[in-house]
Amino acid sequence: MNDESHGQGVYSFPDGQKYVGQFKNGKFNGLGVETWPDGRKYTGQFFDYAHHGQGVYLWPNGTKYDGEFLNDKANG
Repeated sequence: MNDESHGQGVYSFPDGQKYVGQFKNGKFNGLGVETWPDGRKYTGQFFDYAHHGQGVYLWPNGTKYDGEFLNDKANG
């Protein structure tokens, strides 16, 4: 039996970080929102836990990156 998460769900980290979105084979895959206790927020595509594809990253000071991500890094 395979008990890995698949589909829509929520994962909360002990430090207050939170992921709400799609899972595939137990990993963040597809569209999702990741938030941190310090106010940072990423909304967009994930692949194997990483920010990968189109997304928007917001910092608490109002700085915003809206574009392509590749393996957790802004790529554009």
